[in-house]
Amino acid sequence: MDTETIIDEFGVVGRFPEAAVLASLDARPDTVAAFLSILERASEPGKLEDREALALFLIVHALAELREKRAYGPLLRLLGGDGGRIEHLLGDAVTETLPQILIALTDGDPAPLVALMEDDKADEYVRDAAFSTWTYLVLDGAVDRETAHRYLEAFEAAPTRPEPGSFVWRAWAGAIALLGFEDLMTLVRRACEDDRIDPIIADFDDFLSDLERARSTPPDLLMVDEDLFPFDDTIGRLRSWAAFRPPDPFDETMDEFDELYDLHGGDLDALAETLAESLEPIVNPFRHVGRNDPC
Repeated sequence: MDTETIIDEFGVVGRFPEAAVLASLDARPDTVAAFLSILERASEPGKLEDREALALFLIVHALAELREKRAYGPLLRLLGGDGGRIEHLLGDAVTETLPQILIALTDGDPAPLVALMEDDKADEYVRDAAFSTWTYLVLDGAVDRETAHRYLEAFEAAPTRPEPGSFVWRAWAGAIALLGFEDLMTLVRRACEDDRIDPIIADFDDFLSDLERARSTPPDLLMVDEDLFPFDDTIGRLRSWAAFRPPDPFDETMDEFDELYDLHGGDLDALAETLAESLEPIVNPFRHVGRNDPC
């Protein structure tokens, strides 16, 4: 399968392009070069063709499975951009597979990750993924534990500290717990008590449980438990995702209902009135037929 066909197949909606993914993993130089070109241009709005934008989700995963380190810089540039655009291009990968993608692509230099972790203009879930990747580097020995300890201690008062309720606070607290920094747990408690960490997302007991696991589990096993490992198996991991299944008529109907609900400001009475007006009356075609009329 040639490179252009692979890119076209990657952008098809409603089915998983298994043959194209297999072909992409042959790592032919022309295919990898085309993938890198698309990723490089993705950070600039308007630079991608529609089919390239649709294909980017699988392109990023394929490059991660190939451990293509040249993709690391362009991906970080994309991730530092507009959150809505990143969601459009990468979808659920941002919250599901992005840490593993970054782990697979990183060159071991923590500086670009730290810059993304501290970027107050970046999407909060992207920053969370950067924190997870950085935590992996610490557990793996690429970042010195003393350096990591100083960084996490100073983060609370840094000029780039997140807004209260930001998911980044949960990422910061999770890193403290998973790295076993018990002396910093007072900072985590304080962040929970003043609601910097949304109690719906996590409470202090959750982080205590993470700390206990970190203290009793070898780092290599802890990384597996926390899904902190390089992304692999594009086909096995992604084939069953909803994006690669045919549209469900029920889901489409519910999406239409949700749109109408939002248009009516959540007013169910007004929505019901609109729906009633849109329905055609049901007419009995035999209304003039009596019981004594001949059959």
